Amino acid sequence: MRVATASLTPEQQRRLESSVTELNTRISAGQSEIGQVRKQLSENRVRRQGLVNQQAGIQSNITSINSEIASSRESLATALGQIDRQISQNQAKISASQKTLTINKKIFAELQPAGTAGAIARTQIDRQEQEVVTRESELEQQIQEQSRLQLEQTRLISTSKADTQRQQQRIQEQQQLAKQRQSEIAQLDEEHARLELSVSQSTSKLANSTAVNRKDLFTRIAENDKRIAEIDSQLNKSIVENEKKITEITNQIAQANQSLKYQEIHAPVAGEVFELKVYPQGVVNSNSPEPIVQIIPSKDAIAKVYITNKDIGFVKIGQQVDVRIDTFNFSEFGDVKGTIEWIGSDALPPDQIYPFARFPARIRLSQQSLTVKGAAIQLKPGMSVKANIKLRDRTVMSIFTDMFSKQSDGVKNLR
Repeated sequence: MRVATASLTPEQQRRLESSVTELNTRISAGQSEIGQVRKQLSENRVRRQGLVNQQAGIQSNITSINSEIASSRESLATALGQIDRQISQNQAKISASQKTLTINKKIFAELQPAGTAGAIARTQIDRQEQEVVTRESELEQQIQEQSRLQLEQTRLISTSKADTQRQQQRIQEQQQLAKQRQSEIAQLDEEHARLELSVSQSTSKLANSTAVNRKDLFTRIAENDKRIAEIDSQLNKSIVENEKKITEITNQIAQANQSLKYQEIHAPVAGEVFELKVYPQGVVNSNSPEPIVQIIPSKDAIAKVYITNKDIGFVKIGQQVDVRIDTFNFSEFGDVKGTIEWIGSDALPPDQIYPFARFPARIRLSQQSLTVKGAAIQLKPGMSVKANIKLRDRTVMSIFTDMFSKQSDGVKNLR
């Protein structure tokens, strides 16, 4: 704070400067105290946001673990269902084998007296005895298979229980960690309220102190009534200068705002930021060929493909395309139909990834998902694809003519 002092006595000048210095000192001390408290408030906000983010991550982990448990239970149910069916089928085989073995043993027992008496050939009795042995062996194998299936069933149940217990232990640990973070957030909230109250009290105290000191200061200035006109004149001059400075600062702010507008880059499409190479306090290198940000468009996904030189002559916009997703086997999951909506006007030069010249093209897909085991799996950006384009129709004669031409060219080359 500054006060104009025109034509004052040395004593008046000393007293006035002393009062102003004291007032400025108190204001500075109060503002410093308030600034420190506000700095603590800012740090607490940052810490609290960090804890909130950690808690969100913990909750995401719990959700993921629950999903794993559900998936494990579903897999166990499927495996146990298969084993139950195998056990039932094998049990039916065992019952049938036991019945067959009983019949064969009965026949063998009936044939032995007749064989002894010479009524039937010995070879027939031997064949029946061999049939009994074979049936007994089959029954033994089926019983062993039944034991193996039951052991596998027990093993799956035991393993699933152990996995579930481990996952539940992880959930408990995450929940305990979430409680700790919630407790820390509550403590920060209490500290925040205390600091806010401290700022309010310090601001009020500073305002009261400033008001009292100003009243005292203006009381002393009132003793110089004869110099009020001169002081007012000097104050008016200061006001004019300050207004001039304000105008200059306003112009500077306008120029700075204009510069800020030039520093904003608007994306050509709406979407989600995929890769960002610029961070706060960073500097953008305008000469760098690398993109500073990549955006995944919010609209439907499209397929980006490259067409070789030998095929580009027959490709045109609007052609139908069969798009096969590399992640999903075509023979099992099929393909996605699409239409060519754009073809590049010039070929791209060869590089390390594509060692041949190629034309870029975009394909609009008729659907955004594939059906996998009865469930719709959404297509995701970044999946690799292969596109089959029907270039043109050819007659059977042209095919044989083309084959003959190639063979003829080969003969010429040999000559």
